[in-house]
Amino acid sequence: MKIKRETQKFELIFEKELEEFLKRNGAYEEFITGKIKCKYCGETITSDNLGVILVKKGSLMFICNRLECLGKIRSNDDG
Repeated sequence: MKIKRETQKFELIFEKELEEFLKRNGAYEEFITGKIKCKYCGETITSDNLGVILVKKGSLMFICNRLECLGKIRSNDDG
């Protein structure tokens, strides 16, 4: 019996590449001015509390590094 595994593609971004990534995706100004919020708790995202950036249908979704928020990534179908 074969077990079907769910796979997800992800790209790892290192802190030194974050600025370039944000600029390339049009989010740099919002990031440095504190306008980006965590998708789950609404906390302002900074370089100190950034946990994950999800890309879904061309949109960026930011998740802070709180365990409660990171835990919601897998449990929510909408990413």
